[in-house]
Amino acid sequence: MLVRNDRRAALESAFIKQQEHIKKTEEYIRKYKAGIKSKQARGREKQLNRLERIILPPDVGGFNYFLFNPPEKCAQRVLEIEEIAFGFAEQYLFKDLSMQIRKGDGVALVGPNGAGKTTLLKLVMGELEAAGGRIKIGNRVKIGYFSQHHDELCGTNSVLAEIVDEYGVDDEQARNYLGAFLFRGDDVYKIVNELSGGEKSRLALLKLMMGGANFIILDEPTNHLDIPAREAVENALMSFPGTFMVVSHDRYFLDKVTNCTYELEKGQLTQYNGNYSYYRQKKAEWEAEQIKQPVLEKTAKKIEKPVEKKPKTTAKEKKAIILNEDKRQEELQRCEAQIAMLEVELKALEMQMNDPQIQQQLETSQQIAKEYQAKQLEIDAKYKRWDELMN
Repeated sequence: MLVRNDRRAALESAFIKQQEHIKKTEEYIRKYKAGIKSKQARGREKQLNRLERIILPPDVGGFNYFLFNPPEKCAQRVLEIEEIAFGFAEQYLFKDLSMQIRKGDGVALVGPNGAGKTTLLKLVMGELEAAGGRIKIGNRVKIGYFSQHHDELCGTNSVLAEIVDEYGVDDEQARNYLGAFLFRGDDVYKIVNELSGGEKSRLALLKLMMGGANFIILDEPTNHLDIPAREAVENALMSFPGTFMVVSHDRYFLDKVTNCTYELEKGQLTQYNGNYSYYRQKKAEWEAEQIKQPVLEKTAKKIEKPVEKKPKTTAKEKKAIILNEDKRQEELQRCEAQIAMLEVELKALEMQMNDPQIQQQLETSQQIAKEYQAKQLEIDAKYKRWDELMN
């Protein structure tokens, strides 16, 4: 237990540091994207998009995905959407939408009713055809879809038979799986047609995970659920070793399970690299800036200062500036390559830390935890140097 706590503490420390780096970088991008440092801001944005994000596992004692066969490994880029459009009779619901979902992401799709969220999910599923653009599903990606109607359930089956008959497991295994979704005791003998909306949701999500999907798309999964049932679904998703995208109006649910938010509003799709609360904070900041901007522009016109003439740069000085910039760019590229390699090594150590066999070996687990912490410090130092080069 002590080693497990050390591993989680190391992972949480790395997660906090990475979130601080993400926040700092996003503030830089927002501040300078349209200004004199726009080139550096674009460079930081590309680096942020390539960043291998750390996902914290849930606390012990919750849902355990090792009950199930882990899903098949797939490409790092699970879903790529490029400038798609959809509409009826030349009236577009949206156009030029782009999105990228990476392996391990938990993505929230939010926006007002009627914005096209469910339509976008159906386009990804292939149930609708886009009027333009491209949707690319990554190699070895298997999609599972959780709808609000639960058409995948057989109404005449018992809950137990729904699992035993479809997945070929024995009664004891099926009871273990069902127990994780709060079907206990005689509940497993209930007929599917007689289940409440919340019970059907829990059973449908269990079947979705047992089906081997490594990319799950969910449309309002917490509708009709009471608090214990919602917590069971939260634990299942936080423990799920694959990727998922979810549409939900439940902000507390989204805060717990997602690490990236896309807002679909007025035909536009905007990405926020954080959960629902982070999205609301960033949007509020943006709206406040939009209100202040006209006031600032008006004030600036009143307080115009004469432009100071700067001395001309000599040819020798220009040459020195170009040489220094070339050296900076060369070191920046080298630094980015080193960061990418170190993050791959950190990910490998993280996988070892979560290996059940290695967890049984006390000395090996402690050594890996130490290597993980050392690797994180090395990455921190590289990021610090990268920040210096970008400024």
